[in-house]
Amino acid sequence: MSSSKLLRTFFFVFLGMLILAGVPRSRAAGTMSAQNRGLERYMGLLSYLSSEPPFPSIESLSRSSRAEKLKLSKLDPKALPEPYRKRALFLKAWMGSPDVPLTRDGLDPALSAYPDLAPVLLWHIANSRGLSAAQRTTLLRMEASRENAVFSPLSRGSAGDGRSRALLKKALASSGDRRQELFGRLVAFHPLSPESAVALEGLRPAVPGGDVLVPRWTTLQSMGANDLVLRETEAYLASSPPFPYRDRASYLGARALVMQGDSVKALTLIDGTLLEAPRLAVRSEIESLRCRIKISRDLETGVACLHSLFNEYPDFSALPGMVVMSLRQDIVSPLPHIPATLDLPRSLWKSRDGQDAAWLYGLDLALRGDRKGALAHWKNLSSVLRDISPERTSLLARTRYFRARLLEKLGHPARARTLYRKAIDGGDGSPYPLWSAIACRGECGAFHLPPHHPTRLERPPFRIRKAMEELSQMGLFGPALVIDRFSRHPGIDPEQILRYGDLDMAVSQRKRLLMVDQIFPAHGTGMRLPTGEWMTASILSGFYRSGVSPLWALSIARQESRFRERSLSVDGALGVMQLMPKTALAVVAGEGGDLAPGLVKNLGQVRYPEINSLIGGLYLKRLISAVPGHPERAIAGYNAGLHAVLSWRPLSKTDWDFFTESIPYQETRRYVREVLWNYAYLERHLKGVRNGTP
Repeated sequence: MSSSKLLRTFFFVFLGMLILAGVPRSRAAGTMSAQNRGLERYMGLLSYLSSEPPFPSIESLSRSSRAEKLKLSKLDPKALPEPYRKRALFLKAWMGSPDVPLTRDGLDPALSAYPDLAPVLLWHIANSRGLSAAQRTTLLRMEASRENAVFSPLSRGSAGDGRSRALLKKALASSGDRRQELFGRLVAFHPLSPESAVALEGLRPAVPGGDVLVPRWTTLQSMGANDLVLRETEAYLASSPPFPYRDRASYLGARALVMQGDSVKALTLIDGTLLEAPRLAVRSEIESLRCRIKISRDLETGVACLHSLFNEYPDFSALPGMVVMSLRQDIVSPLPHIPATLDLPRSLWKSRDGQDAAWLYGLDLALRGDRKGALAHWKNLSSVLRDISPERTSLLARTRYFRARLLEKLGHPARARTLYRKAIDGGDGSPYPLWSAIACRGECGAFHLPPHHPTRLERPPFRIRKAMEELSQMGLFGPALVIDRFSRHPGIDPEQILRYGDLDMAVSQRKRLLMVDQIFPAHGTGMRLPTGEWMTASILSGFYRSGVSPLWALSIARQESRFRERSLSVDGALGVMQLMPKTALAVVAGEGGDLAPGLVKNLGQVRYPEINSLIGGLYLKRLISAVPGHPERAIAGYNAGLHAVLSWRPLSKTDWDFFTESIPYQETRRYVREVLWNYAYLERHLKGVRNGTP
């Protein structure tokens, strides 16, 4: 454009500004001043809502007093631009403005502004103070007619804690033996609920009998409350209880001791019980528990105990599970010969544990070098699985894969490829179709490699997030948090909402930030993986700085945390690589440099993604160096500890797949399978990372 044209353009723009400046502005100025006053009042209302705790000077006031204090009647929504107009309509109804009558017509503007939030608003108003019974009934009926996926307290089922509350209500409404029966059910089947404590008081002065306590202890044990079970069973046994509850209490007490790691005391209790009461009602269960303890302490003694149990109770349902336990022990700490007791008869292969025992017996044979014996055993197992348990596709695929591996070792590649193809065609989501495709080296046809277990983002559904967003933008963080909790825990019943007051609960700044992150997840510079997960650049940078193979590190990070930087496990493991603080300190102490002093002063740095990935990468690099050429052992070491992996000496020369299936810890076996799958998937898709370029 020429300079003369630019000058003409600027001239006309300037002329237009002068003309606009001369236009009368009285009406526009009046409108703007009204909007400004309305916005000032609206922002003043938000300042109350965003304070912590909420409404510091008025939280004890009724609806009318609160509205008068905030001067809500002076807030005119019509003078506000969108979206403030809708928010002001909603907040005036929420806070109880005097000019908003509690009728259908009076509340309709607020309800129409946010239809999804209508039941939240009506529930809140109905449970506020200062309302008559007729008003409350009308509002609750309106709320029930508008319940939706965002907020529907009245239509929720009684699940979780709701069952115990419903049971307590029923008990309090009953009398006599019926009330005692319901109190007993509460104590037995809801032992950790607050209602159980009320029921215990209701049962006094009578002491609950074994018919109540035994189910209670069973429930407590399933919840992991073994310390409580142990204390209560000891007190119960000291009172000379009657048969047969004495036997069951002894069994549950011994189990609690085993789960707490005190197997010596458990054996003493079991032996004393067997001597005192030779005709126990639960003798088989107590003797099986004794055999389990002996198997875990000394395999040879345990197998002898198992043999006698077979002779005494040949149809006992717990026997196959005990054989599985023994074979796992024998694989990592083998006896001179596999005991004949561990070769289950075909009649016991119908159960799940029986089939697992048959699989492990074949694996034990293969690891001892008896490949033909293992092949014959697994062939029989395959026929049983096809005929009796067709739903166990994973075990069938595993059996076919390892049969093919042994056939290859015996010099039968054609027969092996036939089995590989069958395993691939099974496509059951287990790792064995992938392993078969790798072993086939492209000769068994194409194999589609899915991301396996893609991330289920821990975010509420879109409609819930939208409602949370709208409430948060109005400063109503308490209701937004309630809606989030209800979406995650559908069993919460209506009365639990009232525990939040009238939804004007205090929400800390930290919880607000976490809630906002759920609604608008903030990601920095990074990349979205093919699996759908987001990985920031700082994570990848830490891996490169550590010098570890980025793909192996990514595969472990995906399994550990799905790349969630704020991840925190129940055991206290932190960050993307789920590092225990002691492990992180040990790693940086061994590496030297300036990282260790800073981490000692501020252990919270372990949470930082770049530091967490760096330390995790250094730790993984150390593990890989300890077992060179065997990444599957390094992966197992990351989960179970390197000392445990090195203690499995009989597995030191086994192939990677046989090693993986021989790991004695179920969690570690699954972990290694998943990480290997992650590696195969990411290796196929992340060529830049594979080639060493960030």
